[in-house]
Amino acid sequence: MQVELGWNDLAALKVKILSLEKQITEARELLEAIVCTKEPDIGIVLVSHESATYWCHDTKAWVYKHARFSPLGDALIQLHEKLLED
Repeated sequence: MQVELGWNDLAALKVKILSLEKQITEARELLEAIVCTKEPDIGIVLVSHESATYWCHDTKAWVYKHARFSPLGDALIQLHEKLLED
């Protein structure tokens, strides 16, 4: 089966490919801010998984200072959202 594409189709594909390349580059940059990806420190986590908390007197409970429980959680969710962008 052969599909013929017109100039408009090719232009739309080019725009989509460029958008995906930008999205991949941005996602890679986010990942590289989370973990070392090059030797000799490959695999070292750069963003803390420790959860900063504070005591809330109103609720009488410890409350996380981060929306996703830790800087690492925040960074991973940011990466996930970048990968889901259209």
